[in-house]
Amino acid sequence: MSEAETINKYEMAYLLSPEVSEENLDLETTELQKIIRESGGEVTESLNPKKRWLSYEVKKQRQAYFGFILFKIQSEGIGKIKSVLSLHKKIMRFLIVNYSEIELKNVSDANKNIDINSELKSTNGQSFEKKLESILNG
Repeated sequence: MSEAETINKYEMAYLLSPEVSEENLDLETTELQKIIRESGGEVTESLNPKKRWLSYEVKKQRQAYFGFILFKIQSEGIGKIKSVLSLHKKIMRFLIVNYSEIELKNVSDANKNIDINSELKSTNGQSFEKKLESILNG
């Protein structure tokens, strides 16, 4: 398998401390992107963090700056990113999700819907209810 085949897309959502000043938000975002690049990743998109009210307290805070970054990296680099981010004092929480798997799951779900619809159209004299029941019960 070539190197290009092992590169996955990821999405990182994060909460920055509300104690970060508005003037320093760009610096913090740049720092997060730098961590990704130093781990071997390539940032493809970034949303500037916006201050949001939280549904519940996180580290005794009711507000935080929410942002996200889309990036590509080999799966081995994710562990390094997580270990560096867990020590970052201004990051309250972060979540990294394999974006490639989400895209594949959505395509797979769409294909299932197409298959079910084509099965329902070709009932060949069976009642709709019986055909639906046979599809759902396997």
